Amino acid sequence: DLSGNFGNSGVKIFAEALKTNISLKTVSFGCYKILNDVGGQVLLNVVDPFSEPTHSSEWENVTRSNHTLQSVYILDRPTVTVNKNLITKLQSISTLDPHRTLQKKVWHHIDKNIEDISHLGLESNHMPNVLSFVHQHGTMDQLFRLTRSRNTPELFSNPSPERARMSYQMEKNERENEILKELLELEREKSEGLHEEN
Repeated sequence: DLSGNFGNSGVKIFAEALKTNISLKTVSFGCYKILNDVGGQVLLNVVDPFSEPTHSSEWENVTRSNHTLQSVYILDRPTVTVNKNLITKLQSISTLDPHRTLQKKVWHHIDKNIEDISHLGLESNHMPNVLSFVHQHGTMDQLFRLTRSRNTPELFSNPSPERARMSYQMEKNERENEILKELLELEREKSEGLHEEN
């Protein structure tokens, strides 16, 4: 429980500290100064990267948001005027463990941007994990939309082992054919020489 002589401005300071929290699951605020929707929204932004646009990118908000906090309670005080909808959202942030909470946020972001995830800075070697993640959380349609996107890193930039083996075999056959052509040409010349002698 955090009770004290603070309001919106004090909550902003606590909110910054909560962004790096990895142990607290529940926090209660008892404010004796004015705490309204501004302060309530600041607290919600700590855990919900989609609740309100900020100067940061949505992806930055996802990665920097708190994944551990499950409930924030704002105690009823005469100076507290946070609307009930916001209070309900704060009280029921998540029931998942931090890892699953992060996965849920990441999926929400990828789902919204499924046809252009270039801003994530992914490389080809990341794509098997990304495809597995989309397959696990989404639908086949979303997986298809991701793979056909022009902004997705190349999925098949390297030849498969079978294709590499076949390419090697084809090159070997071409070299052998060249040698056989040269031998055939030598035999033909030899045959013509013998034919002239007779």
